[in-house]
Amino acid sequence: MEQSTFTKIYDYHVWANQRIFAKLKEVPEKKVQEEIQSVFPTILDAVRHIYRVDVVWFHVISGKNYEELAVLMGGLLEKIHTMTLADLEEAYHHLSKQYREFFSSLGCKDRSVTTEHPQYGKLESTVSDLVQHVSNHGTYHRGNITAMLRQLGYSGASTDYILYLFDRQ
Repeated sequence: MEQSTFTKIYDYHVWANQRIFAKLKEVPEKKVQEEIQSVFPTILDAVRHIYRVDVVWFHVISGKNYEELAVLMGGLLEKIHTMTLADLEEAYHHLSKQYREFFSSLGCKDRSVTTEHPQYGKLESTVSDLVQHVSNHGTYHRGNITAMLRQLGYSGASTDYILYLFDRQ
């Protein structure tokens, strides 16, 4: 089966996250948890944030409404806050399987998604729109992580989309 654009974008997101995890494993764990003056208090907090948002959007594209999502995330937020880097890497792996199973259920077809938010209102979008958002959100915060790593004296991970394309050839 031919790969759809949104599954390719999601695969890039997974690839880029894996590169971040590989880079972070080269850094002493205490540095990943060290508080610094930046966008997030710690690098680990940035990774937790990306994961949390990925979970939220997975449930949105899977059809959960705001109230269901609020209940689900209420219990998960505390758990995420205690997760180590290793825990997060495993959780990302599990979540990426869930995304791929969902995509597989769609075949190569996109579908519309309607979501309502008490502050922002009603949004009519598609799975591909939301996957693009997940990837863009991750890209933005992977950039934050790279800046934070540099601030601590370490190099960042190269996660440009073009490198993903070269890597996949």
